[in-house]
Amino acid sequence: MAEFSKSDRADEVETLKLLELLYGRHFRVVFIGSAMLALQQLSGINVVFYFYSNIFKSSGVPSDIATMSVGVVNLSVACCYSRHQVINFFVGLLYLRLLEQLGAQILYSLRKLLLVGIFLCQEQCGGNKRKNFARD
Repeated sequence: MAEFSKSDRADEVETLKLLELLYGRHFRVVFIGSAMLALQQLSGINVVFYFYSNIFKSSGVPSDIATMSVGVVNLSVACCYSRHQVINFFVGLLYLRLLEQLGAQILYSLRKLLLVGIFLCQEQCGGNKRKNFARD
């Protein structure tokens, strides 16, 4: 019963008003976060879509072929991403089912073993690549 009363008290969070975020003690954090998000948008894929016609035109590719190729690439990336999300959804359902049947402790320990195995495999493959590059 004591745990429930602690969780009830943890749900009571101090609320902030919008003006307090803009002019209060949180202004610096909000400003830095907003500036980073704006810079990320200005330097991401939007720049590629804005300048692709100039890039293709300067390389001698007609604009209609450039537009179609960028559209096809964008569509294929969207299809691959949506397929990835569907797979993640079903794997998540499988994990929830295993979580109910086996329990959290067993799954967490299996996850740790799997991560250690992945790191060991990467180290082994990476070590072989480094040796091959050293010979060249």
